[in-house]
Amino acid sequence: MKKIVLLLIIMPTLCCGQLRTDQTRKCSQHIPKQYELNASRLCEQIFAQIPLSFKKDSMHVLMSYQFANETANGVSNYVYSNAIYSDWQEMEDYCNDVMHQVMPSVLKEDSLVYIYITKNGSVNAFSTGAGKIFINIGLLSEMPDEATLAYIILHELAHYYLKHQLKTDLAIRTGKFDMGLLGDNDDKLEFRYTVKEEYSCDSLAILWLGKSGYNVAGGINANKIEERMELNGFYKGTNNYPNDWKTRQLEREKNIDLLNKMDKNGSIGGEFYMVSKEKFAKLKEEAKPEILRCLMSSFRYNDCIERSFKFHLLNPNHGTYLSYLMESIRRKCYCDKKDWKELFITNRYEDTVDSKGFCSKRKIKYNLFKYFDPTILNLSEKEANDIVAKFYWNGEPKFSTNEQAFEYFYTVSRSYKDCECNLSAAMSYPDDKENRDMFLKKYIGCSVTNLEFVKKLLQDSVCLSLPNKKLYVFGNFQTTIRLGQDDLKLLSNNSDSTGAFSNLNTQFRTSGNDMNSICLPLIKQTNQLDYLLFKELELLSLQHPQFTELKTNLYTLDPKFYELFRRYGINEICFISFSYFENRKAEKTLSSYRNAANEDYKKLMDKDFGTRNLDILISNVRMQNKLEIHSFRLYNKHELASNANGVKEILTLLNSDLLEFAKQTKKIDDLYLGRK
Repeated sequence: MKKIVLLLIIMPTLCCGQLRTDQTRKCSQHIPKQYELNASRLCEQIFAQIPLSFKKDSMHVLMSYQFANETANGVSNYVYSNAIYSDWQEMEDYCNDVMHQVMPSVLKEDSLVYIYITKNGSVNAFSTGAGKIFINIGLLSEMPDEATLAYIILHELAHYYLKHQLKTDLAIRTGKFDMGLLGDNDDKLEFRYTVKEEYSCDSLAILWLGKSGYNVAGGINANKIEERMELNGFYKGTNNYPNDWKTRQLEREKNIDLLNKMDKNGSIGGEFYMVSKEKFAKLKEEAKPEILRCLMSSFRYNDCIERSFKFHLLNPNHGTYLSYLMESIRRKCYCDKKDWKELFITNRYEDTVDSKGFCSKRKIKYNLFKYFDPTILNLSEKEANDIVAKFYWNGEPKFSTNEQAFEYFYTVSRSYKDCECNLSAAMSYPDDKENRDMFLKKYIGCSVTNLEFVKKLLQDSVCLSLPNKKLYVFGNFQTTIRLGQDDLKLLSNNSDSTGAFSNLNTQFRTSGNDMNSICLPLIKQTNQLDYLLFKELELLSLQHPQFTELKTNLYTLDPKFYELFRRYGINEICFISFSYFENRKAEKTLSSYRNAANEDYKKLMDKDFGTRNLDILISNVRMQNKLEIHSFRLYNKHELASNANGVKEILTLLNSDLLEFAKQTKKIDDLYLGRK
């Protein structure tokens, strides 16, 4: 295990040390009303905009309504979820202002078109059949200018304008991608179909960009971003170039050649910024800490290490990047202690070697600083030339392994007088009380945050300080009406205005079991900070257990979880999700489909007749001495009795599953404790 040397190492090119300024944005407590889209109204708008050519007969009318139903349900749920920035109006307005600059005339009157920013660190954007475009926060840091953003928006608008989502949905429903009686999916056919769609979007985006007033270099940059991301992903895989790489690469080269010709002909000058250069630069920098926060909260520690190190290379004076570097390394290595000795970043990558005329791949076994490889670092050509921290490749490597990197970044953080690095250092010694407590005392000496947690940790009483109580968290209640073979989602009101979920939660608490429970849809409305933590823990509870050893302390993975448990007075959380299906006779009429999709939730759950099925998923996380973070997941399928009240039957089945969950948990825990 590492031994951090408490020396102050001033990095080359740094000026005087500075306090770390965490620019990660603070989440508001409430979701504004405009993010609660009316799913029923949105469904009708989507359906009305589907051209008559797609509704050529009664079957295609019903399939078109199904598409509108699923799209409206998915979009309304997504927009109202914690996946969207509902409190970053400046960023959202800016992206929509850029879209209005390039909006083609054929879409100017379309009221459905709008851009949202998603809390996702991946480099991606996507559009929907509802006219909504979602841009991941992770994409914004990769764009060199506003013209690039404009091209990406145009590409996504092209998908919507060309009805790609609708066409693909109808192709699937009509069996275009099916093969024979076996029903196997023809991946090659579907791939060719998708590639063709991408080609048409590229062509239309180039045409629209040429008329927009933006510089065509934006299109070149966007194609190069895609190429860079694909090449980086290829370096991480064990296979040679996938078949679609060459196809897509040829198309990118064709796009770039066309854009270069448009530029050289002088027919199009174009601006790199038409809304605001200053605002673009400001928001791009604000996005970077947010990207790292998103990657960290989704447990993507490897990606967080790579992105934070990239940002650090470009701006080594930014203390927040160092903080995320330390924490992502620490948490990654907490999940598997062997990772401390693995090579920093390059451990994930393969290189290509030539052996007797054949190319093969092998795991990289040299440290990151042996060669300067922009592909592994995912740097653009300009970024590679603009690196501030070039000293990493001068002389002997500053570090090679994750352990050495953690030690190095700790000493650098100390030079910034960053107190938080002491807490990271302390938490990196879960087995070594002497070293852990030494850093905890240093932390207490310079910080006033997390004091309650740190005091309990010094006393080794974090888990013991929590009451032996369990909190049941009611999450999703997905409801589907099955008309024959066709499924329709209930067009829910996300705020639970009918009180159906709240009623189920109340009935559960008062069913004689003295159960402590909450309903996430209500928490979402009143306490976004807790809601985000619950969703983060729910994600963790559903992941395949990746923890191989020493994974008994949830607070060691992230100290903020302790505060949530302490506030609610619990040491375990059980997450409960439902999927409700009701089978009805196949009434192949548009009115029957509409009636089913707009059924009242409360009325549906109070029914005492019909063929009804319920899937229940239970998972948990806990903060208990000597036990693993979570035990297992229970997923059961049930059929509701034909003459039973829906809510009462749901609670009966749930209580039965909870008993089974408790028995299975005890059995697994006994085996685990016996092994220890």
